[in-house]
Amino acid sequence: MGAALMGLGRHQDSLAAFERSLSLSPDYPAAWVGKGVALVALSRFEEAVAAFERAEKLDPANRSLWKRKKGDALIKVGRLHEALVNLDEVLAIEPEDSSLWVEKGRVLDDLGRSEEALESFESAITIDPDHANAWTGKGRMLLKLERYKEALAAYDKTLVIVPRFADAWYWKGRTLKMLGKYDEALVAYEEALSIDPADAETWFRKGMTLVDLKRIEEGVENYDRATGLKPDFAFAWLNRGSALLMLRRFDEALQALDKAIELKTEFLEIAWINKGTALRLLGRISESLEAYENVVSLYPASANGWYGFGSVLHLLERHEEARDAFDRAKELGLRF
Repeated sequence: MGAALMGLGRHQDSLAAFERSLSLSPDYPAAWVGKGVALVALSRFEEAVAAFERAEKLDPANRSLWKRKKGDALIKVGRLHEALVNLDEVLAIEPEDSSLWVEKGRVLDDLGRSEEALESFESAITIDPDHANAWTGKGRMLLKLERYKEALAAYDKTLVIVPRFADAWYWKGRTLKMLGKYDEALVAYEEALSIDPADAETWFRKGMTLVDLKRIEEGVENYDRATGLKPDFAFAWLNRGSALLMLRRFDEALQALDKAIELKTEFLEIAWINKGTALRLLGRISESLEAYENVVSLYPASANGWYGFGSVLHLLERHEEARDAFDRAKELGLRF
């Protein structure tokens, strides 16, 4: 009953069915696994881990299978170190399973251990030379390690195996951009989007490349596609605002920058600096001053923030304070 309800997408009812089964037979491994699967579907990952652990204890003969499911739940809940230990235990049982090596590579990547991740992807390729995800993973690690030409070779190998592999085209585009090959990067992003037009990240990266090519209007259009698909995409809102600033469309830039700030972009310093610039160019000087005050308060080592602060103070004829701000910018390494 629980499995049938799961197949119908009735995850809560499925969970209830497995729990009824366990109330009658608390040592039934398959019911614990079913409960775990239902909990994963309901995004209750911590409870799912506990359910799979219970199945593993009750049915050690199928330990590898239960550990796989437990590992998926550990990854989803962000317990990556435990997921890695779990993967190593499964690999000790099934060392020739290339998909496990790929999964280990992804976990190591998430832990920032790029060299080890590369080794895992290469182990997968040794077992299965036509594993497209392994080749793409290898390429991503080579990109992170700044071995760009080798990364491109890895993506090209992926695309021989699966020509319409959006992820490989996307990462090839990112690598070409790092090599300064913007036109070729643009072609790669367009290939990716022809396969998966709903990928916000690819629209965003294509927009960045168009801006690098000085095709600012087209860049904005691509940022619009990215934010349309993913309204909480803070980095895309920031870049949209910055591009609109270049186009001197200050009111629109301000709206985009405010959205990036609201979403707490990781590049908040840049967002506040650009907001201060937009307000200054709109003649809203007191508001511009407030924006720059935010920058130097939050980021006291921001040379550009102190310079912008000084510029607005100068406009307000607060010359002594402006000189102090400019001096601080110089101390922090800005040359002007």
